[in-house]
Amino acid sequence: MSRELTLKLLRDLDIKIESLPELDVDKSPEVNLHFIRGLGYYYGCMYDHAIMEFMNTLSLNPGHSDARFWMGRSYLEEKEYEHAKIEFERFLKDFPENPQSPQAKQFLRDCKRHIKK
Repeated sequence: MSRELTLKLLRDLDIKIESLPELDVDKSPEVNLHFIRGLGYYYGCMYDHAIMEFMNTLSLNPGHSDARFWMGRSYLEEKEYEHAKIEFERFLKDFPENPQSPQAKQFLRDCKRHIKK
């Protein structure tokens, strides 16, 4: 509505402006906020906090492949190999073509090796 009023005002005042592209607005800022927080906690070695943020991300957007991958990595850092295994298996099942799939396969092998011990 404000855009329409602005354009009408500009036309009425005979003011010419260059066409501006539509802004690329974040469609899900809350999802991305949780994900970015999770990464911050991960790199701050606060893996339990990271896991919670990635869980929040996934509760809002179950198809967030990066959150699934990084949650697996967080569990792996916590030496929670069973949980990490579950997350990497879900990641590979749901996102087999993701560029991080080869790394997830390696992490999954690492989890299985630790679980057998």
